[in-house]
Amino acid sequence: MKAILDGPFGRLTLSVPVLAIGRASANQLVINDKNASGHHAEIRSLGQKGYSITDLGSTNGTFVNGQRLEKPVPRTLANGETIRVGDTSFLYVVLDLATEESERRTNESVADGASSKNINEKGASEAPKNERSFKVKVWMVLLAGVALFLVVSAVGGYAFNWTWTGFQGNHFWDWIKLLLLPVVLGTASLSFKGHQREWTVVLVVAAVTLLVALVGGYVFNWSWTGFQGNHLWDWLVLLLLPIGLAATKLSYDEYQRLLKKMREGPGAASS
Repeated sequence: MKAILDGPFGRLTLSVPVLAIGRASANQLVINDKNASGHHAEIRSLGQKGYSITDLGSTNGTFVNGQRLEKPVPRTLANGETIRVGDTSFLYVVLDLATEESERRTNESVADGASSKNINEKGASEAPKNERSFKVKVWMVLLAGVALFLVVSAVGGYAFNWTWTGFQGNHFWDWIKLLLLPVVLGTASLSFKGHQREWTVVLVVAAVTLLVALVGGYVFNWSWTGFQGNHLWDWLVLLLLPIGLAATKLSYDEYQRLLKKMREGPGAASS
C-alpha cells in the first residue's frame, strides 16, 4: 500500500520500511521544531495493511487526530488522519494506483524544496541566537569591567587608605546590606535551566563564605565582618525580602512549566 505525508514540508511518499521522525539530523524526516524530541516517533510499514506510528518516548508526545499515543505502543494509521509531532502537523493520505505516479513526480520536486526550506529555516533561527549571544558577551564585558573597578577600589580603599573611596570603616556586614538585594533582583531574570551545576557551585561558595564569616565574626570576634552587635532581628530584616523574591521567582517558573505541560496534552505534566 502506498501512502504520503502531507505537511509544511510538502508531500513525502512513504517509501522506506521505517521512517524516523525527529529533530536530530540522523532522522529521515528532520523537523525544525523546538517542541519535538531528537528521536520523536517512527512510521513503520505493515505491507498491504498500511502503516503504523509509534512514539519513541518523546517529551511532549505524539498525537493522532488530537489523541496522545501511548509509549511505545504502535498505532495503525487510517486514511485522512492528522499526525502532530511537537507543533508540526501533517496529514496521512493513502494513494490509489491512478495517482501514485503523479505523486512520485511531485515528491521529487518537493524534496528539493524541502531541503532548501530547512536550510533557510536554520539560517533564520541562527540570526536571533547570534544576536542574543552578542548581547550576552556585551553584558559580560560590562560586568567584568565593573567588577575590576570595584576590586581595585576596594584594595585601594582598605589597603592604601584612598580616602575618595569612602570604604574605610565599612565592614562585610555593610557590603552585604549594599549588594544582596540588587544581586537577587539582577539574577531573578536569569534562567536556571541547563545551568543547574554552575548555579549550585555559586550558591555553595556563597553559603560557605557566609558561614565562615559568621563563625569568625561571632565566635572569634573578627572585626572586619562587622557582625558584632547584630542580632537575629537584624538578619531577618536583611534577608527576608531577598529570600522572598527568589522563592517567588522559582515558584512562578515552576508554575509556568507545569501550565505549559498541561496545555500540550493529557499526561504531559508527568513526562
